[in-house]
Amino acid sequence: MTVATTDRPPAMIPAQVGGTPLAPFSSNIYKFQDDLAVESLPPPQWLAGRFIPKGGLVVLYGQPGLGKTFLAQSLAFSVASGQDWLGMPVERGPVVYILAEGFAGLPVRVKAWKHVHGMEGKAVGVKFLDEAVPILTHGVDGLLDAFRRKVEWPVQPSLIVFDTLARCLVGGDENSAKDMGLAVAQLDRLRKATGATVLVVHHTGKEGGLERGSGALRGAADTVLKLQLEHHRLVLRCEKQKDGSLGKTLPLELVPVLVAGSTSCVIREAPAPHDDAESWESRATEPRGRLDAKHREVLVALVRGGMAHGKLQEASRLTPRTFNRKRGELLDRGCIEKVEGEYRLTEAGRKVLGGERTDGRRTND
Repeated sequence: MTVATTDRPPAMIPAQVGGTPLAPFSSNIYKFQDDLAVESLPPPQWLAGRFIPKGGLVVLYGQPGLGKTFLAQSLAFSVASGQDWLGMPVERGPVVYILAEGFAGLPVRVKAWKHVHGMEGKAVGVKFLDEAVPILTHGVDGLLDAFRRKVEWPVQPSLIVFDTLARCLVGGDENSAKDMGLAVAQLDRLRKATGATVLVVHHTGKEGGLERGSGALRGAADTVLKLQLEHHRLVLRCEKQKDGSLGKTLPLELVPVLVAGSTSCVIREAPAPHDDAESWESRATEPRGRLDAKHREVLVALVRGGMAHGKLQEASRLTPRTFNRKRGELLDRGCIEKVEGEYRLTEAGRKVLGGERTDGRRTND
């Protein structure tokens, strides 16, 4: 029998998965643009300075206790209010903040930011969600469905924050390139459907170097920011920027704020060290040693008020052995004190949280 042939490709045959045929493939899903059309596309836009890209995927990571949430929330409030963020202009727009952990401490943080920025009692435009959004299942679908409610969302959000990524990766393994790739795909869906910048807050690995888990996240991100301590000073470093310059570094400080009888912090640009002050490098090699991230965890835990030994150890999230060592060193330096059975933050300790280091002596300020 003779079989007729043709130069046309054969029709697509539906594939089968688990015995169930899939719908025929449609070639209409791909929309091509020629090179002239690409040339006419607008240049990259920015949400904050030339640091945070508009409509991009941004990763902010660092060790626990350094102030990642303070930093992410300061960006959220700046974008929502139109106020500069760390000295950089922002494009104003609505903000969604998914705070999947630590919601109990949010009210005083919000009051502290508004107090410092002269917006007490005013609605800024940040909407918080106090639960994890499961990225790998139907979480993104749920968000998009909410954003379609025009009464509540007349304008699509400009910024969506996931704090933290680990809490929203329900059922997934952050060390798996497959799971992380699926999470990135869902975040991309969210970005493209809303036009919003998506920022995920993440932790470092055990060694404190790179972000925890699969490198697929870094590979897909437009911007990667690391919050870290350098010579006892808090620094925000840009480690990846697809459409900008690398290596940008911002010195920061956490400043305690007393508001409504409670103490919180706000994060801001740190002033440059005075030329006549002792260098951080030389002071880091003193016999009394250096203050590190674990010392800071103890100090941050005391920002809201005094704590007994057991409560402070639990709040610092350090092992009992490490906590006792760091507690003793902070007492020795005068960063904390024990009054009536409770440990409290001293003025020297507040200076450490503000980006300074204390060694028991006055510096040449």
